[in-house]
Amino acid sequence: MKECLLTGKRLNKRDLYYQNVTNFNLQMDLDEIVCQAASIFGIPRVMLGISSTSKGLIAGNLKFIDEDDVLVDCRLSEAGIPIPQDPALLKGLEMGAKIILVVEKDTAFQRLQQEFQSYVEELGEYGDSQGFNPLQDILLVTGKGNPDFSTRAFLCFVCDTLKIPVLLLTDCDPFGIEIMLTYRFGSQMTAVCAETLALANLFWLGIHPQDIQTFKIPASLQIKLSAVDVKKIKDIFKRPYIRSIPGFLEQLETIYQGGKKVEIEQAAEVTGFTLTNIIKHKLINLQII
Repeated sequence: MKECLLTGKRLNKRDLYYQNVTNFNLQMDLDEIVCQAASIFGIPRVMLGISSTSKGLIAGNLKFIDEDDVLVDCRLSEAGIPIPQDPALLKGLEMGAKIILVVEKDTAFQRLQQEFQSYVEELGEYGDSQGFNPLQDILLVTGKGNPDFSTRAFLCFVCDTLKIPVLLLTDCDPFGIEIMLTYRFGSQMTAVCAETLALANLFWLGIHPQDIQTFKIPASLQIKLSAVDVKKIKDIFKRPYIRSIPGFLEQLETIYQGGKKVEIEQAAEVTGFTLTNIIKHKLINLQII
């Protein structure tokens, strides 16, 4: 870290571990030291010259110039553009989308890209009767599960710079709810590292526990909560900050009492619905938390 600060170079945590592999038994041992150093100085680890390899992806109506001065157009990749490791180095952001939709999983991210393309091919570039064109109006982002530092830093940077709303689509299960809380309030680990990266203006689009009834998801597509799921719900109930989210406690109580969970892909199997239609329905009716 000292060398990074003196030379202005940057390393990701994995590179740093392999350069000092004889000094650490596990990667997590190094991660803890980096976190402690950031906490002592009260600054994010990126200011110590340490970054994490990004696993997140972007797709949609956004252009930017990356740290190598390359123009990146996020509309041009079918699989998604990798999120830059250090979003603070991006320049020249040009956002054509009206909202950012963060999707919990890569499978749903890829499915939505295909659905958006089919939707526009069927209705034309001007969209439907409300003028809704998901390829133009929605920027898709996924953290591929529990979001990494770069994904959350990218979202914070774009939101602070462009003042654009962020919606989140997760599985209707306790760990999808945990991911929503991580995006909205930051993770406990990064809070210790002076890196809360909280998105206070993020709204949970679903899949909400009460959506199981709203969208008439058949019992055959619902999964019984496991003991681990129930334990996670009880843990979330204990957190005082969840009471600041309007309507959230009712959703948590619904999944706890109902004892069932549903994945994003299963909700999309309901007759007559696609993920695109679910998103449109919720946006029109402002069914967000």
